[in-house]
Amino acid sequence: MDAEDLTTHAIQPGAGAALTSQQLSSLKEALGRLASGEREALCLREIQGLPVAAIAVRLGCSTATVRLHIACARIALRNHLALVRTSAGLSALSAPRSARHLR
Repeated sequence: MDAEDLTTHAIQPGAGAALTSQQLSSLKEALGRLASGEREALCLREIQGLPVAAIAVRLGCSTATVRLHIACARIALRNHLALVRTSAGLSALSAPRSARHLR
């Protein structure tokens, strides 16, 4: 499953807070950077709700490997999205003074 498929399945009407187009783009980029096993394990667990044992059977690996893939995927996503937020904040601070919103 690629990043486009994952975000399409993950973002359904009424599934929670709506994402902005920039957030969706960042999420797709972060998912695209994951190794295929990590992305697949994360999708099967978080989107489709499969138990770890069923994911292990489907991917042909141990449950320990599935748990590792999911943990690594979560860390990678968290780190990438934090970096995107940080760089977005820094770019706002580097804007010309007249472009900033001041009280």
